[in-house]
Amino acid sequence: PAFASLLLLVCILYVREIRESSSLHTRIQALTQSPSPNLSPIDGHPTFLAFLSADVPRGPSTLPTFAIPATGSLLELEVEVRNPPDGDSQWNVDLLRGPATVWKSANVPLRRTGRKAYLALFMDRENLQPGSYRVQYSISSEFGVPQSRSFQVAQEPPGR
Repeated sequence: PAFASLLLLVCILYVREIRESSSLHTRIQALTQSPSPNLSPIDGHPTFLAFLSADVPRGPSTLPTFAIPATGSLLELEVEVRNPPDGDSQWNVDLLRGPATVWKSANVPLRRTGRKAYLALFMDRENLQPGSYRVQYSISSEFGVPQSRSFQVAQEPPGR
């Protein structure tokens, strides 16, 4: 009976993990394939959501590209963090366009969804002109290796 109970518990945990993983994979895949305006605006401002995954292999010349709609006044950029420390933490984040700092914060909280962790950055659309950008982030304390992700902002196609 003890072995049967243990086996039943392991099966339940396994099935639950598969469902959670599938649900998370579907959400992340949807975000990485087609960024779209968020249906629930923040403070009355239409929000455009973009996701930078840590797991998507990209060649050196293939950067994720986001065309922010003219109707979007706020960009929520979610940047997945590789190997974050356990527990709550605050992160230092810089958004760079070439050598110039476009946006900066020293207190970005780490958010978790299942086993994935990401930083949510909120920026005014006016700060993001078409071109290449790099998000550089590190934990506020002295541990950890700084990480970075690059992406491009494209001109929104006319008629959209």
